[in-house]
Amino acid sequence: MARKKKTDFQIYRYQILPISRNIQKDFFDGIESIEELIAKKNQFFEEAILKINDFDYSYSELAHKIRHKDDDFFLFKFGVNRSISRETREFTEEEIDNWPSFYVGIWNSPDKQFFVVEERRDAFQQTKSFVKLFEENVNRVLERYNLVCLIEPLFEENSFWAVVDEYQERIVAVEFELITPNLANISGKLSDELKDFAKATNSQKTNMKIQSDKSSHLDIQEENKNIDGLVDYSSEGGGDIKFRIKNLKKMISLGESVKTIEIDDIYISGINSKEITDLLKDLLE
Repeated sequence: MARKKKTDFQIYRYQILPISRNIQKDFFDGIESIEELIAKKNQFFEEAILKINDFDYSYSELAHKIRHKDDDFFLFKFGVNRSISRETREFTEEEIDNWPSFYVGIWNSPDKQFFVVEERRDAFQQTKSFVKLFEENVNRVLERYNLVCLIEPLFEENSFWAVVDEYQERIVAVEFELITPNLANISGKLSDELKDFAKATNSQKTNMKIQSDKSSHLDIQEENKNIDGLVDYSSEGGGDIKFRIKNLKKMISLGESVKTIEIDDIYISGINSKEITDLLKDLLE
């Protein structure tokens, strides 16, 4: 399959949360408090991703290697076996291995926590399928640390207001699915009351729904600071937002429109793994 002249990477963000906030003293490895566990969450996440030798994937085989490490940034190369059939000279068909590969960047700095996936449709039709697979595998390792990793897409904040503008008199409900924040540079976008409530109840996700009467519609204004904060937080990888629109059967999910960065084709430009890492970090800043 011919390569495009551009290489697209879709941007996600992960948050690392305690499974339970009620831990016993000296829970493991000398961890004595929930505060200490959270302080070391990125260290444990790094240990978890490096411990995985083989990723479980029920539909095929996965291979992976670390191509470059720059402090807390990891550049992986993944390949998935997508066998193809071909016709032979003897007028028969045979299957041969085919391993389309793609880059995955993980920026494990506590104030970044970006997860970027090269879009390669002959490997995975949608990057979110690979993200789900990765999340499941790493969480099996993180469980022993009393931690869980939740990965959500970034999307453009203005996409929320674009939906509001298009369907403003037909929006009957909006659902916010918010991950309990522990990423300092985006958690400030949520109210302290909401953050405290989530932590006090040991919640990993908080679902908020606003809904109008069946005979009416919601009135959503950009001047509403509460709405704006929820949208801002969600768009930075803090969760998903879904709209229920009158006369539309399917809900509109902003998480389906993943934010993308586009760079010159890394396969024909001849840049090496370090240069790819540097380029991704510059674009994510």
